[in-house]
Amino acid sequence: MKFSTSVFALTAAIAAATWASDEIPGRVADVQDAISRNALGSVYELAVRVTYPPHKGGSFFAVADDTGMIAIRRSFDWPEDGKIKRGDLLRLQCEIADTATSPIGAYYRESSVLARDKSVRAGALPSEEEVLSMLEQKPSWWTSQRIFIAITAVSVLLLLTLTWNMSLRVLVNRRSRELLREKVARLGSTLRIDERTRLAVELHDSVAQNLSGVSLQVDAALRNERLNPEKARANLVLASAILKSSREELRNCLWDLRCRALDEPDMEGAIRQTLRPILNDVELEIRFNVPRKKLSDNTAHAVLRIIRELVSNSIKHGKATKIAIAGALDGERLKFSVSDNGCGFDAAKSPGPADGHFGLAGIRERLRGFAGAMHIESQNEKGTRTVISMS
Repeated sequence: MKFSTSVFALTAAIAAATWASDEIPGRVADVQDAISRNALGSVYELAVRVTYPPHKGGSFFAVADDTGMIAIRRSFDWPEDGKIKRGDLLRLQCEIADTATSPIGAYYRESSVLARDKSVRAGALPSEEEVLSMLEQKPSWWTSQRIFIAITAVSVLLLLTLTWNMSLRVLVNRRSRELLREKVARLGSTLRIDERTRLAVELHDSVAQNLSGVSLQVDAALRNERLNPEKARANLVLASAILKSSREELRNCLWDLRCRALDEPDMEGAIRQTLRPILNDVELEIRFNVPRKKLSDNTAHAVLRIIRELVSNSIKHGKATKIAIAGALDGERLKFSVSDNGCGFDAAKSPGPADGHFGLAGIRERLRGFAGAMHIESQNEKGTRTVISMS
């Protein structure tokens, strides 16, 4: 009966288990390699299982482990017939022979039986020709040692890949945080520059121009001091009114620096925070249905300044006790109104800059930058309603 591949695998497993307590100095694959290299005189010590035992008249016997099978040629100290049997586990020494004179390629030197396995001996032995035919077959390149090396190499490669990916992820996260910090810093710098620019425009358009008006009125008063004292007195009264307006505008600019109304999430909250210092006991109703995110900071600031000026006029000049503010988007334009229950006035005859009143003129000047318009509806003792439209 011929040997199958499963028999050799079984013998290799038994050999490995039995030999676990001792070091294995060599493998059958090493001997096969030495034979192929014709390494004459090299001696190998193996732990092998007998697959074809020595018998009387025979010229060789065959042994195997998990790396392959080799034949050992008879030598002068050939073991006695029957001493070594099929299935025995041997500690075997062999010497590489010249393949030109000894085709088998390995001489027997000495051996000792380590263990016996009677279950392997069952069945008829293969013939010498069958064993030699099996020995001529090229053993599999995938030995257990090479499989272990391949698995180890793949595992190391996977570990390196995972480590590299984790390193890249850490690097990307770190760089992302740095970019976010830089972006926040740039945004903060931009906001500070915008705030300074807006404040400079406010000071130039209001306080600086008012002070220029004061200077002109004072110069006119000096020229009219002797020739027309009454006109000089009027110039000084107007200069005083302009100074009061400048003081109010400067107070508003300082309030803008402290007030964080633009940080409010909705316009209603921003309006209430803007009007809080001037309301006192006045009842306030707000229905401003415009999302804060729909308005730029410049537009929102202009709306708050206009509303504050209108409410201040209602309280100071109209003696109003109740004020209603409403707003909504009409397509691409913003419309809002300020209504009060004050004493009202004649809009056609309302005092202007020549009389020292700059509030409504300042609103019209501010609206010019937003393609805006202002319409006033007012009657004596019936209150006032001001409607603003702007882009």
